[in-house]
Amino acid sequence: MIKRILSITSVIAASIVIIGYGHIMGWFVPNTPYQSFYDANLKRITEYLPPNTTTESDKIPAVVMAHGCGGPFNHQERWAKNFNDIGVAGFVVDSYSNRDLTPRPVCKGRKFYGHQRSADLVAALDHVAKLPYIDKNQIYLAGWSHGGWTVLDTVALLSHDKPPSNLDQLPEQVDQLQLAGSIIFYPYCGKFSHAKQKEWAGSQSSLMLLVENDHKINEKACITFIDKMVAKGHNIKLETFSGVEHAFDYPAGWSGYT
Repeated sequence: MIKRILSITSVIAASIVIIGYGHIMGWFVPNTPYQSFYDANLKRITEYLPPNTTTESDKIPAVVMAHGCGGPFNHQERWAKNFNDIGVAGFVVDSYSNRDLTPRPVCKGRKFYGHQRSADLVAALDHVAKLPYIDKNQIYLAGWSHGGWTVLDTVALLSHDKPPSNLDQLPEQVDQLQLAGSIIFYPYCGKFSHAKQKEWAGSQSSLMLLVENDHKINEKACITFIDKMVAKGHNIKLETFSGVEHAFDYPAGWSGYT
C-alpha cells in the first residue's frame, strides 16, 4: 500500500514538473492567427529614421530593438538615435503596450517568456522588411536582458522556420528573410531558452555583450552556448566586461528593472 502511494505521488510530482516546464516552453499556448496579431502589433512599433530619409532615398539598414523586462524606456530611443547617426534606422518594439503586464512577474520569470515575445519581433521584422526605404538584406535584431533572451529565441525559431508558440504561422516575408545579424546585451541563456533547445542556422553575425559575475543572469550559461555555436561554425563574437553591473549601458544611477 505504501509503495503504491509513493508511486502515485511520484507520478503526480513528475506530471506537475512536466506541465510547469511545458507552460514555460509554450507547449500549451493557444495560437493566434498571424494577420490579426500583426495588425495589433503595428501600434507597438516606434520608428526612428536618419534625417532626410524618404521613400525615394537609397535603402538603408535597420535594427529592430527589444527592451528589457522593465518595459520600454527612453534607453532604446537613445540607442535608436545613435544608430540614426550612422545612417541606420531604428525600430523600438513596445512589448508591454495593450497587455496586462507589469515588470516584476516578467523579470522574475513568471510570465511572458522569450519565445512568446518572439512573436512581437516576427511581426516587426515583417513590417520593416516591407518598407521601401529599408534594405531587407541588412536587417538586424538587438535586445537587452529579457529582450536579449527574446532575440536568442527568435533567431533559433527562424533558423528552423518555426513560428513562435503563440502564432499559427510565420509570415512569408519573414520565412524568406535572412537576418543580417544581432546584438545581444546580457541575455538569459538558461534551460528555458529555445536557443538552448534548437541549433542556430544561417550565416548572420552576432555580438553578445556580457558582464562578469552578473547578479541578474548566469553569464556562464551564455558563454557555454556561444562556445557551442562557435564550434559549429557560427559567427558569434563575445565581449565580457568586468567591473560593471548588469545593464551597464543604462544611465548612471539606474536602479529599476531592465
